[in-house]
Amino acid sequence: MNIDEYFDQFKTLDEFSLTSNKEYFESLWQKYQNPENKDIQIHQPEAGIESNIIPAALLSEKELPITHYQNLSSAADKLQNYQLVLCKMHAGIGSSVKRRDYLKKITGREQLGSKGTDLFISLDGENKSLAQLQYQQAKILADSNTFNEVYIQNLINEETINEISKLDNLGVKERPQILQLKVPTLLDGELTSERVAPAGHAYLGFALLSKIFKNELTQDLYVIGNGEDLNSTADPKILSWVVENNIPITMITTTKLEKDKKGGQISLVRHDKKDYVTIIEKAQAESAHQLEYFEKLGLRPQDNPSLFNTNIVVINAEAMKAKLSKLSLNFSDFKKVITPDLIQNVKKQQGQDFVQLEGAIGSTLLNLDQFYRLEIGEELVHFLNLDPIAREQFFIPIKKMEDFEELKQNYSYNTDTGRFDKKDEA
Repeated sequence: MNIDEYFDQFKTLDEFSLTSNKEYFESLWQKYQNPENKDIQIHQPEAGIESNIIPAALLSEKELPITHYQNLSSAADKLQNYQLVLCKMHAGIGSSVKRRDYLKKITGREQLGSKGTDLFISLDGENKSLAQLQYQQAKILADSNTFNEVYIQNLINEETINEISKLDNLGVKERPQILQLKVPTLLDGELTSERVAPAGHAYLGFALLSKIFKNELTQDLYVIGNGEDLNSTADPKILSWVVENNIPITMITTTKLEKDKKGGQISLVRHDKKDYVTIIEKAQAESAHQLEYFEKLGLRPQDNPSLFNTNIVVINAEAMKAKLSKLSLNFSDFKKVITPDLIQNVKKQQGQDFVQLEGAIGSTLLNLDQFYRLEIGEELVHFLNLDPIAREQFFIPIKKMEDFEELKQNYSYNTDTGRFDKKDEA
């Protein structure tokens, strides 16, 4: 099938959504047609495996610089010139959270929206969705006068747009919603619209970085977080550190715990020109026959902490624009740089295997960081780590319905901050 013809059906969309979706999918398709060998081996000295890919658990902080949340100062006086843009990800229904019966009981609705619009807590005798409470949190931040302006900009798709559009914005300013389109998949190596699907949350990183590259300088601070996680908003302490140090991209990590053992591992790649950072995924460890080692990294007594990626990201548009000005790149080349590593997700439909082309946001950011380190010799991505205590303040993922029940049992909603606080243990 023809990609141009497929996207012609969406030509009534706003230019940003249409162009960014098409450019993102074209970039994934080009990567599929020109495959890269992503087979790796992880440095494992005790097994006699020497590799240039060294996990954080084997590195000192001198080798892989990390800033710790508990060491940040609390000053927020430098934020008054900046626009805070809360980018909440609602571009999927999160089918692993089994909630149809719950949703029907609470709302009478059977059609799933995003997790954020479908999960509720009771406040003053009224059920409020987590997505609605994101607006309440934004209003609290706007009323604090810490920032020049506060906006919400939701990432949505065709399945979630209706319920997101019904939310009361409470007077909070909104940037146009970013619509992630469903895109063609592959059947027997050929593109088809017989099955269409979104292509992963790397789209949001791709779209925002493209916008910064193309547009004039702005003082926007984009804070990316999951739409169902109220705590995934970076606080003024983090944002002050970002601004004071002119940090273009911050990836917020947390110290790996036992429950994180299947997640991606932040690792350093030794390179002749300049070392750079990558994320090793479980599938890569399996292919290298190092899965058991991969899962134990950072949990063994002799290890340094491993870094688990939370997918909470801060992009400082002003600092990013300044860094990009050092590159001699046209947009066509820039797109190739920020294309994420390709994930081929096989889904069965009517007995046939369809391949969804997808990418992760961390890959988009780290691919740009790698290019910049090798070209300019400087890093773009900085890592801010949350220890197990600070983790509770920012990272409460809901992957299944039991996670939500645990949230309600162990946390209370703070009406002053619009976040969840861990209940005191009796």
